[in-house]
Amino acid sequence: MSAKAPAENGTARLASTCRPSAAASDNTLGGKRLVFIVGAPRSGTTWLQLMLGASSKVATANETHLFSSYLSSLFHQWEARKANKRRALGLHPILSEEEFHALIRGFASGVMERILARKPDATVVLEKSPIHVRWWREILTIFPDAHFLQLIRDPRAVATSLRAAYAGWGSTWASPRLVDNCAVWSRAMSAGVEIAANTRNYRTVRYEDLHEHGGESLQTIFAWLGVDVSAGECGRIFDDYRMQTLRSKPPPTASWNIAAEPAEFFRRGATNSWHQDLTRNEIYLVETLTREMMERHGYRPEVSSTPWRRAIIWRALLLQYIRAGLEWRMIFANACDGDLTVTRPPRLRAGISR
Repeated sequence: MSAKAPAENGTARLASTCRPSAAASDNTLGGKRLVFIVGAPRSGTTWLQLMLGASSKVATANETHLFSSYLSSLFHQWEARKANKRRALGLHPILSEEEFHALIRGFASGVMERILARKPDATVVLEKSPIHVRWWREILTIFPDAHFLQLIRDPRAVATSLRAAYAGWGSTWASPRLVDNCAVWSRAMSAGVEIAANTRNYRTVRYEDLHEHGGESLQTIFAWLGVDVSAGECGRIFDDYRMQTLRSKPPPTASWNIAAEPAEFFRRGATNSWHQDLTRNEIYLVETLTREMMERHGYRPEVSSTPWRRAIIWRALLLQYIRAGLEWRMIFANACDGDLTVTRPPRLRAGISR
């Protein structure tokens, strides 16, 4: 009898943990609103997050990469093992998909609760990892009522900022190539279209509008979050978090120690500095590779086409295809582990034109 007790208790605990929670349908966290700020990297998402986090009703923390890093292997392995019809290996013989997701939900909710603990009276839990724009399916699977706030910035400014990040503090993840940076921006924009088609809890904000209208735009965003902040307070928050202030004297209301961020993390923040950072041919390259989504979001091309500029586009694409092919061969050359999942580099044209 006593020998069976531990196993029975363990089974009961597992069943309790895996039991679908009512919180899964009401956004967990005691009814707090869970919001994910997403977008292309270097779009100003940190700036927006800091301003929203200045409210006592918004709890937030620095980027968690919860879904893109910590939970990504769980989702990936579940799908990979499910596709294996030869042998019943992995967790599928033990857990149903609903139970598997409930276990993930428990861990993810625990992370969000830690963020909420910073401001227990907050009504909004705000997470900001730009790359989560591509993990919206998994986020909605775990948190069906999650809200998404996508910050959209001119692709010419984003491509320039990504290149600048590579030259300094972002050399391990950013790219010096405008073609790569255009693909990053385009994928984020395409993911945003998909989010909008799958949930009503989605809103976009243009960086340029936020930069121009300041406190007025900020108050509109707070209202969407369900947080009542006066126009005067929004104006003060916007003034406290201007880019030059963030570079010199971080506000005391910041949600984390932003003085510890890398040098040049906060750049000029201007809306048109890309005019000085890009040549006319480079501007044409970015405009051509992002044209569909660029025009969809209200950004107008400035550089006209010429035979020489079209040749530059084809040269850039050809070099990118050659580079992608070499990377593909290197992946296969290093695929010595039988469990290593090899993924073909994404087709560039599809990533750009979507």
